[in-house]
Amino acid sequence: MQRLAFACVLSTAATFAPAARGLRPPLATREVTPIVVARRDVSTAAVALPGPEWNGCVGVMGGWLGVYYSYMWLSASVPADGSEAQKTWATRCFMNMGEQAPAFFAAFWTHAVFASPERAAACGAVYVATRVIYGVQRFWLKGGMTAAAGFGSTVPGYVINLYLMATAVARRCLDKPTFGASPWSPLAFAPACIACFLLAGKANEAVKKNFD
Repeated sequence: MQRLAFACVLSTAATFAPAARGLRPPLATREVTPIVVARRDVSTAAVALPGPEWNGCVGVMGGWLGVYYSYMWLSASVPADGSEAQKTWATRCFMNMGEQAPAFFAAFWTHAVFASPERAAACGAVYVATRVIYGVQRFWLKGGMTAAAGFGSTVPGYVINLYLMATAVARRCLDKPTFGASPWSPLAFAPACIACFLLAGKANEAVKKNFD
Protein backbone atom coordinates (compact mmCIF):
# COMPACT_ATOMS: atom_id res chain seq x y z
CA MET A 1 0.00 0.00 0.00
CA GLN A 2 2.80 2.33 0.90
CA ARG A 3 4.58 1.45 -2.33
CA LEU A 4 1.42 2.23 -4.30
CA ALA A 5 1.02 5.61 -2.63
CA PHE A 6 4.68 6.45 -3.24
CA ALA A 7 4.31 5.51 -6.90
CA CYS A 8 1.28 7.86 -7.25
CA VAL A 9 3.23 10.75 -5.75
CA LEU A 10 6.13 10.19 -8.11
CA SER A 11 3.90 9.98 -11.17
CA THR A 12 2.04 13.17 -10.21
CA ALA A 13 5.30 15.04 -9.62
CA ALA A 14 6.67 13.88 -12.94
CA THR A 15 3.53 14.99 -14.73
CA PHE A 16 3.59 18.59 -13.45
CA ALA A 17 7.35 19.06 -13.24
CA PRO A 18 8.76 21.62 -15.80
CA ALA A 19 10.60 20.12 -18.70
CA ALA A 20 14.33 20.16 -18.60
CA ARG A 21 15.90 23.25 -20.20
CA GLY A 22 17.58 21.21 -22.85
CA LEU A 23 14.29 19.55 -23.84
CA ARG A 24 12.37 22.79 -24.50
CA PRO A 25 11.90 23.75 -28.15
CA PRO A 26 14.28 26.48 -29.22
CA LEU A 27 12.90 30.01 -29.59
CA ALA A 28 13.40 29.93 -33.33
CA THR A 29 10.97 27.01 -33.68
CA ARG A 30 8.30 28.31 -31.34
CA GLU A 31 5.11 29.64 -32.83
CA VAL A 32 4.90 33.28 -31.87
CA THR A 33 1.66 35.22 -32.33
CA PRO A 34 2.47 38.69 -33.65
CA ILE A 35 1.18 41.61 -31.65
CA VAL A 36 -0.37 44.31 -33.81
CA VAL A 37 0.48 47.76 -32.54
CA ALA A 38 -1.34 50.76 -33.97
CA ARG A 39 1.25 53.22 -35.21
CA ARG A 40 0.59 56.86 -35.84
CA ASP A 41 2.06 58.55 -38.83
CA VAL A 42 4.26 61.19 -37.30
CA SER A 43 5.50 62.59 -40.57
CA THR A 44 4.88 66.33 -40.72
CA ALA A 45 3.98 68.10 -43.90
CA ALA A 46 5.24 71.63 -44.38
CA VAL A 47 2.41 74.17 -44.17
CA ALA A 48 2.63 76.66 -47.00
CA LEU A 49 1.98 80.21 -45.84
CA PRO A 50 0.09 82.63 -48.09
CA GLY A 51 2.23 84.30 -50.71
CA PRO A 52 3.43 87.90 -50.83
CA GLU A 53 0.18 89.03 -52.42
CA TRP A 54 -1.28 88.89 -48.91
CA ASN A 55 1.31 91.21 -47.37
CA GLY A 56 -0.86 94.23 -48.02
CA CYS A 57 -3.77 92.68 -46.12
CA VAL A 58 -1.51 92.01 -43.15
CA GLY A 59 -0.31 95.60 -43.25
CA VAL A 60 -3.88 96.90 -43.27
CA MET A 61 -4.70 94.85 -40.19
CA GLY A 62 -1.64 96.22 -38.43
CA GLY A 63 -2.61 99.78 -39.32
CA TRP A 64 -6.20 99.26 -38.20
CA LEU A 65 -5.13 97.88 -34.85
CA GLY A 66 -2.73 100.78 -34.33
CA VAL A 67 -5.49 103.33 -34.91
CA TYR A 68 -7.92 101.35 -32.75
CA TYR A 69 -5.63 101.27 -29.74
CA SER A 70 -4.65 104.91 -30.20
CA TYR A 71 -8.28 105.93 -29.98
CA MET A 72 -8.89 103.57 -27.07
CA TRP A 73 -6.06 105.12 -25.07
CA LEU A 74 -7.29 108.63 -25.90
CA SER A 75 -10.77 107.71 -24.70
CA ALA A 76 -9.50 106.11 -21.50
CA SER A 77 -7.13 108.94 -20.57
CA VAL A 78 -9.35 112.01 -20.84
CA PRO A 79 -8.64 114.20 -17.79
CA ALA A 80 -11.32 114.29 -15.13
CA ASP A 81 -11.58 118.03 -15.55
CA GLY A 82 -11.68 117.82 -19.35
CA SER A 83 -14.53 119.52 -21.17
CA GLU A 84 -17.54 117.68 -22.53
CA ALA A 85 -16.32 118.50 -26.02
CA GLN A 86 -13.00 116.76 -25.38
CA LYS A 87 -14.77 113.74 -23.90
CA THR A 88 -17.09 113.57 -26.91
CA TRP A 89 -14.17 113.76 -29.30
CA ALA A 90 -12.18 110.98 -27.64
CA THR A 91 -15.21 108.76 -27.03
CA ARG A 92 -16.66 109.07 -30.52
CA CYS A 93 -13.31 108.35 -32.19
CA PHE A 94 -13.00 105.11 -30.28
CA MET A 95 -16.66 104.12 -30.54
CA ASN A 96 -16.73 104.74 -34.28
CA MET A 97 -13.87 102.31 -34.79
CA GLY A 98 -15.74 99.62 -32.88
CA GLU A 99 -19.10 100.30 -34.52
CA GLN A 100 -17.70 99.93 -38.02
CA ALA A 101 -15.32 97.05 -37.26
CA PRO A 102 -17.70 94.11 -37.94
CA ALA A 103 -18.77 95.50 -41.31
CA PHE A 104 -15.19 96.31 -42.30
CA PHE A 105 -13.71 92.96 -41.29
CA ALA A 106 -16.51 91.00 -43.00
CA ALA A 107 -16.22 92.95 -46.25
CA PHE A 108 -12.43 93.15 -46.20
CA TRP A 109 -11.67 89.47 -45.70
CA THR A 110 -14.52 88.23 -47.89
CA HIS A 111 -13.15 90.27 -50.77
CA ALA A 112 -9.54 89.32 -50.03
CA VAL A 113 -10.27 85.58 -49.99
CA PHE A 114 -12.87 85.31 -52.75
CA ALA A 115 -12.01 88.19 -55.08
CA SER A 116 -8.63 89.90 -54.83
CA PRO A 117 -6.26 90.35 -51.88
CA GLU A 118 -4.49 93.19 -53.69
CA ARG A 119 -7.70 95.18 -54.20
CA ALA A 120 -8.80 94.46 -50.65
CA ALA A 121 -5.46 95.76 -49.35
CA ALA A 122 -5.70 98.94 -51.41
CA CYS A 123 -9.26 99.66 -50.27
CA GLY A 124 -8.42 98.69 -46.70
CA ALA A 125 -5.55 101.18 -46.61
CA VAL A 126 -7.92 103.95 -47.71
CA TYR A 127 -10.43 102.83 -45.08
CA VAL A 128 -7.85 103.05 -42.28
CA ALA A 129 -6.87 106.50 -43.54
CA THR A 130 -10.50 107.64 -43.31
CA ARG A 131 -10.57 106.56 -39.65
CA VAL A 132 -7.61 108.84 -39.00
CA ILE A 133 -9.29 111.67 -40.91
CA TYR A 134 -12.40 111.13 -38.80
CA GLY A 135 -10.45 111.79 -35.62
CA VAL A 136 -8.79 114.90 -37.07
CA GLN A 137 -12.14 116.28 -38.21
CA ARG A 138 -13.72 115.75 -34.81
CA PHE A 139 -10.73 117.41 -33.20
CA TRP A 140 -11.01 120.58 -35.28
CA LEU A 141 -14.78 120.63 -34.83
CA LYS A 142 -14.26 120.37 -31.05
CA GLY A 143 -15.98 117.02 -30.79
CA GLY A 144 -18.77 117.84 -33.22
CA MET A 145 -19.50 116.54 -36.68
CA THR A 146 -21.02 118.06 -39.81
CA ALA A 147 -22.48 116.58 -42.98
CA ALA A 148 -19.64 118.04 -45.01
CA ALA A 149 -17.08 116.44 -42.72
CA GLY A 150 -18.92 113.14 -42.95
CA PHE A 151 -18.41 113.08 -46.71
CA GLY A 152 -14.68 113.19 -46.09
CA SER A 153 -14.47 110.31 -43.62
CA THR A 154 -17.65 108.45 -42.69
CA VAL A 155 -19.23 108.09 -46.12
CA PRO A 156 -16.01 106.83 -47.79
CA GLY A 157 -15.86 104.08 -45.16
CA TYR A 158 -19.40 103.00 -46.02
CA VAL A 159 -18.60 103.07 -49.72
CA ILE A 160 -15.50 100.91 -49.31
CA ASN A 161 -17.28 98.30 -47.22
CA LEU A 162 -20.19 98.11 -49.65
CA TYR A 163 -17.88 97.85 -52.64
CA LEU A 164 -15.72 95.11 -51.15
CA MET A 165 -18.64 92.90 -50.17
CA ALA A 166 -20.80 93.53 -53.23
CA THR A 167 -17.91 92.78 -55.56
CA ALA A 168 -17.12 89.47 -53.87
CA VAL A 169 -20.78 88.41 -53.89
CA ALA A 170 -21.22 89.35 -57.54
CA ARG A 171 -18.14 87.44 -58.64
CA ARG A 172 -18.68 84.31 -56.58
CA CYS A 173 -22.46 84.01 -56.37
CA LEU A 174 -23.74 85.75 -59.51
CA ASP A 175 -21.05 84.60 -61.95
CA LYS A 176 -19.82 88.13 -62.70
CA PRO A 177 -16.03 87.63 -62.72
CA THR A 178 -15.23 91.17 -63.90
CA PHE A 179 -17.66 93.01 -61.67
CA GLY A 180 -15.94 95.92 -59.92
CA ALA A 181 -12.65 95.36 -61.72
CA SER A 182 -12.16 99.01 -62.67
CA PRO A 183 -10.08 101.13 -60.27
CA TRP A 184 -12.91 103.64 -60.28
CA SER A 185 -15.60 101.11 -59.40
CA PRO A 186 -15.75 102.01 -55.68
CA LEU A 187 -16.94 105.51 -56.58
CA ALA A 188 -20.03 104.02 -58.20
CA PHE A 189 -21.19 102.82 -54.78
CA ALA A 190 -21.26 106.31 -53.26
CA PRO A 191 -24.75 107.13 -54.60
CA ALA A 192 -26.03 103.83 -53.24
CA CYS A 193 -24.78 104.67 -49.76
CA ILE A 194 -26.30 108.15 -49.88
CA ALA A 195 -29.60 106.74 -51.17
CA CYS A 196 -29.72 104.19 -48.34
CA PHE A 197 -29.10 106.95 -45.79
CA LEU A 198 -31.88 109.10 -47.21
CA LEU A 199 -34.29 106.17 -47.33
CA ALA A 200 -33.50 105.35 -43.71
CA GLY A 201 -34.36 108.94 -42.81
CA LYS A 202 -37.67 108.64 -44.62
CA ALA A 203 -38.41 105.39 -42.82
CA ASN A 204 -37.73 107.03 -39.47
CA GLU A 205 -40.05 109.89 -40.35
CA ALA A 206 -42.78 107.40 -41.28
CA VAL A 207 -42.61 105.48 -37.98
CA LYS A 208 -41.96 108.47 -35.75
CA LYS A 209 -45.56 108.63 -34.55
CA ASN A 210 -45.34 105.10 -33.25
CA PHE A 211 -42.95 106.26 -30.52
CA ASP A 212 -44.92 109.31 -29.35
